[in-house]
Amino acid sequence: MSPARRPRLPRSNQGKNDTGTKPAADTPASSETGEPATVRVNDPSKVRVVPVEDSSRAEPDTAETTPDASTKNAASRAEGGEGTRTDRSSHPDPEENVAGDKADQDNIVAFPGRRAVRGRTAGTSSAASSSSGGDSHEKPRRSRRRKVLVSLGVFVVAAVLFLGIVFFSPLLATQKVTIEGANLTDKASLQKSLDSLKGKPLTRVTTKDVESKVGDDIAVQNVSIEAHPPHELVVTIHERAPVAVVKSGDQYILVDKDGVAIGSKKSVEEAGVPLLDGGPDAVKSDAFESAVQALQTLPRSLLNQLNKVDAESSNNIQLDMKDGSKVKWGTGEDSDYKAEVLNSLVQGLKDSGGASVYDVSSPDRPVTK
Repeated sequence: MSPARRPRLPRSNQGKNDTGTKPAADTPASSETGEPATVRVNDPSKVRVVPVEDSSRAEPDTAETTPDASTKNAASRAEGGEGTRTDRSSHPDPEENVAGDKADQDNIVAFPGRRAVRGRTAGTSSAASSSSGGDSHEKPRRSRRRKVLVSLGVFVVAAVLFLGIVFFSPLLATQKVTIEGANLTDKASLQKSLDSLKGKPLTRVTTKDVESKVGDDIAVQNVSIEAHPPHELVVTIHERAPVAVVKSGDQYILVDKDGVAIGSKKSVEEAGVPLLDGGPDAVKSDAFESAVQALQTLPRSLLNQLNKVDAESSNNIQLDMKDGSKVKWGTGEDSDYKAEVLNSLVQGLKDSGGASVYDVSSPDRPVTK
């Protein structure tokens, strides 16, 4: 008689014990209670039931309990599958994870259409967001650029209009030329020359233009101009200032501080400056410079009282006053200080009738007689 086949009982998740071996095939799930297992079969005489406590110590009867090869293999496959699934679920295998990742990669490679669509969608959304972000930044930038360009254009137009009005418009054309400071120069002839500037815009009249009209008048040292809009041009003549006159024949030649002859008068009184002894050659001597230093430092009140300057040498300058008194000046050094001392002496002695001699050659120790 062939051995009876035992029915396969349901297994719990504990497919393996602590040692890793499979439990006995004939151990029922209800053995945990310690009670004998109850199995319902068609022919009870063919099955021997062993209690659980005995089955753990004794080997089962191979003649009666060992199933045939096909049954054993099926049970092993079933148990192996359940155990494998249980172990894999409770203890994941790293190789399986790698295999799963590889499978995912394979899936990605296997479905390029879906990946490409997803990539294009992401790229499109990124590009759209980038475009929207760029537009949001670009709009204020364009607005600022437009404002700058508009402001620049307005400025350029205003500048062109201003330059056109100032430099080329007849609104600021010269219509009147006023001459000031012309005492030694022929004012009538100078006015006639400068009237040729009429009609020219005030902003375009330069100092060189006026100098060319004045010409090489020896009495004119330099000129300056000033525009009085809308139509008046003021020309100031800076003439050489005469410091003395020298007698040449019956004429009295006016000379400035540099010894330049700037005019002539018929008398000393008409010239309004003191007479320098020595004739025209006096301006070429070394004493002339010392005499000029003395004359330039004297206040106007003393110059009006001065009649003649005697410059025998640079160390011996003497001034002759109109009231007959004399001033011993000495050298041209400390001329400013000497002029102050002399003025104090004259003013101090005015009430007492003055002095006949004022010696200021040593200004710290002046002497009067």
